[in-house]
Amino acid sequence: MNPSDYDETRDIDPPYPLRYECVALLVSLDALEDLADPHFPPGSAEFLERAKAQSPPFSRLSRIRSRSRLDTIDLADICGEPYIAVVKKPETIVFKNLDTGVTSSLTIKRWWGFEDVVCCMSSSQEGTENLIFTAGT
Repeated sequence: MNPSDYDETRDIDPPYPLRYECVALLVSLDALEDLADPHFPPGSAEFLERAKAQSPPFSRLSRIRSRSRLDTIDLADICGEPYIAVVKKPETIVFKNLDTGVTSSLTIKRWWGFEDVVCCMSSSQEGTENLIFTAGT
């Protein structure tokens, strides 16, 4: 089964419930620089020996799991604290503090009757302004 065959743009349900996962990884630039040493070309025996001698370069910062589709991932500094924010379809934003692991969520109430309205943010030299469009215009 290919999960991509069952995205929200297609009118077909998957044969099994899908689970979604957002993982944030950290990699040290020093570890990458060690692997990018031009004296040891990738794939050479020396390169592989050096790579095996190092500790694993990636460490997991966060894992967010859901039975709902996850979308629009953002890393942010909120009041000096590192966060990951993920949209959990259809109407929730999940925030996870990357230092403490504390997770919170914000659920956006739907306003029925405004399904055809799209709000876009536009930046200019004067500042940021909201532009509102009606679908089809």
